[in-house]
Amino acid sequence: MEESENLTVMFTDIVDFSRKTQSLTRKQHRTFLADHDELLIPLVKYYRGNLVKSVGDGMMIAFRSPTDALKCAMAMHDRLFEYNKGRDQLTQIIIRVALNVGDVHIEKQDIFGSAVNLAARVESITPAGDIYFSQAVHLAINQAEVDSERVGKKSFKGFDTEVDIYRVVPRFQDGSAAPFGVDFTVLGDPSDIHSDKPKDDVGQKPGKRGIVFGWALGMTAIGLIGVLGYLVFSGKSIQVKLEGKPSLASPNTSNLPMNSASPTATEDNVVNKSVIGDSVIQNSATDGVVNAPPPPEAPPPPAAPPPRLQVSDTQLASDLSGEALKVRIKQLFLDNKIDGARNLLPRFQEIAPKEPDNDLYIGHLLGIDGQWPEAIRAYEKAINARPGLIRDRFLNESLLANKVKHNDIALFLDKYLGE
Repeated sequence: MEESENLTVMFTDIVDFSRKTQSLTRKQHRTFLADHDELLIPLVKYYRGNLVKSVGDGMMIAFRSPTDALKCAMAMHDRLFEYNKGRDQLTQIIIRVALNVGDVHIEKQDIFGSAVNLAARVESITPAGDIYFSQAVHLAINQAEVDSERVGKKSFKGFDTEVDIYRVVPRFQDGSAAPFGVDFTVLGDPSDIHSDKPKDDVGQKPGKRGIVFGWALGMTAIGLIGVLGYLVFSGKSIQVKLEGKPSLASPNTSNLPMNSASPTATEDNVVNKSVIGDSVIQNSATDGVVNAPPPPEAPPPPAAPPPRLQVSDTQLASDLSGEALKVRIKQLFLDNKIDGARNLLPRFQEIAPKEPDNDLYIGHLLGIDGQWPEAIRAYEKAINARPGLIRDRFLNESLLANKVKHNDIALFLDKYLGE
């Protein structure tokens, strides 16, 4: 069954891959691609992306969050920067990344549509080591997390109007450090890909060393629990003193995304390693205070991006394409900027009168104004035209928040969501 959903589509491509394959042996060629996948695919999973397909030297990836997609692209470039250190030009992996956001058709684990085609066209003009993306992405991202600049309007085959293109601005452009300054403390050191250390990558079973280490760790934990139990039941207090190696500061995760369900938990494919040091347990009959070292000082916050020129939504409306305008209105609803969405909707109705999203947004505004019977009729019209709109986040949040108050909502939920 074919479905549609608003997604951010990313294309990656290895620069000069065809030329390099002419100089690589078959074994070197396999190693080259294996290293590419081993370095980048864990990042896709970490940033909640879905690898749709991999074709030789490139990947097509889908994200629900355009901000996560751009941060994933930045992490890809930084990880490859570390990998390429000390390597000759032939074995270095350098990529280009391009993104677009819009409605895509989903069928048999693949995605299609003009949003996909435009992302591929943008990738064809992206320079090596760069990240290019469309205006629709620029309007939908959290711009406080990604520093970007406008490249200019570009024409693409198959598209009638020019498209405004943007790029991510690197923090370090002189080659002295990874270009985008992504913190890999949580993700691990990318240069360890060929080290002798055993790796527990996503989807791989632990080797014998991991099993033995886990058994030893478990036995140690059981022993410590026994000692603590004895001390508690004997009425003696405990004093903990940390000696030996100092504990490492908690990794800085301010630049890394969290699970969509909880802003405080990372995904299960990330291994967080830290050294605690040797602990010595001493008995004390005089006090029951647990002495611990003071917490490490927090790292200084990153420098604030330069101030941006503020342009009102009304000013932007005349320059936006229908797809970019739709993405902008959707984001305004999610940000609870209702007046901004209300002001842009007439322009969207003018340039894209047949878009089912018109009825979806009208339903949002009618519901906000308390006119739920009319809102439900608008929602039904939108969903009958495009069933994928039933997954709209603002729609679901509004309905669930008001279903107790209005019988029309309960009937709608029962009909379309079975609730």
